[in-house]
Amino acid sequence: MSQAEAMPDPCVAPDGFDLDGYIHSQGFDLSRGRPDIRLCFLFRSAPASALTETPLSTDQVMTPLADPQWVEVRATVADTDQLRWWLLGFGNQVEVLEPVELRDEFRGIVDDLHRRYADRC
Repeated sequence: MSQAEAMPDPCVAPDGFDLDGYIHSQGFDLSRGRPDIRLCFLFRSAPASALTETPLSTDQVMTPLADPQWVEVRATVADTDQLRWWLLGFGNQVEVLEPVELRDEFRGIVDDLHRRYADRC
């Protein structure tokens, strides 16, 4: 948002609506007070190309790797559930490298998926 303008009509919130509660529930995809993180991940080149037009942040850096099918992406981003859903949505086309805590969280998700799929066969 670059500019705001006050409207002449009064705002009427729905009964029981709590803006602070909505913000804390990530209703606006806010970080719930968590600090931004320095994200580093490997990304398949095809989906990564979208990040050249719509970067994750102003400090995003994309570095081609020796394997032309992959690029390394570094960016400072909000640490949100939306970030996790977005990354996980790419499945095996993404590998989180940093922060280590997020990589470990994803490793746990992958391990759980492996157990679920392996136990059903």
